[in-house]
Amino acid sequence: MRYISEPIKEPAQALEAIKRRYRDYATRGYGRYAVVEKSSGKVIGLTGPRYDSDIDCVDVAIWLLPDYWGKGLGTEILKECLSFCFNRLALKRVVGIVDPLNGASKRILEKCGMTFEGIIDYHGEKCELYSKSQIT
Repeated sequence: MRYISEPIKEPAQALEAIKRRYRDYATRGYGRYAVVEKSSGKVIGLTGPRYDSDIDCVDVAIWLLPDYWGKGLGTEILKECLSFCFNRLALKRVVGIVDPLNGASKRILEKCGMTFEGIIDYHGEKCELYSKSQIT
């Protein structure tokens, strides 16, 4: 969680996070979803598109538990997420927002064809903005 947010520590925080996911699906028809390891059925992370009204864009993300870092899963999962965004949701553009110190996430975005656009102020933090547009 070092590059994402403070970890959830209280049941009320978890409940609010779940409610946010439901609101995304109710208002947009899409949102973040669980990443499940096929062999074990274990939830190992989160991915998916989410409309972010603060930046008026659809943001894609990939969060994995540390045991799954460095195995190429992030790239594989984000490629599928982008395919879903462009082919199923017919989105024209998506963005990725990343902490400038998070080199691993930046490499995943770049491997998936996302392009660095610049530095933005995001919730009081300086973040890097990457984007990818649907080729029409």
